[in-house]
Amino acid sequence: LIWVFLVNMSLLLGAELNTELERGRELQAGIPAEIQLQLPPRDTTLSDITQNTAHIDEQHGILLRHGEPLPARTDTLIARARETLQSIRARIRDHK
Repeated sequence: LIWVFLVNMSLLLGAELNTELERGRELQAGIPAEIQLQLPPRDTTLSDITQNTAHIDEQHGILLRHGEPLPARTDTLIARARETLQSIRARIRDHK
């Protein structure tokens, strides 16, 4: 249990150190980062997908509450894989 605590604390310390190093780089570059980091996160793909999924879930909840039929999901992994496979099949058919 102490080992888990020590690992957790070292991870948090590393994240704090990384944040302060990034803040220092921003201040040296002339970016006003005294209060908070100004640069956007490097990769927002996962948070964008999560936000989109939450929005779709909310819309489906409203439709369910009103008793309306639900549209097919297009944001799931299976739906994206199906769309990719259909695209590949279409390209193969067009190529022949």
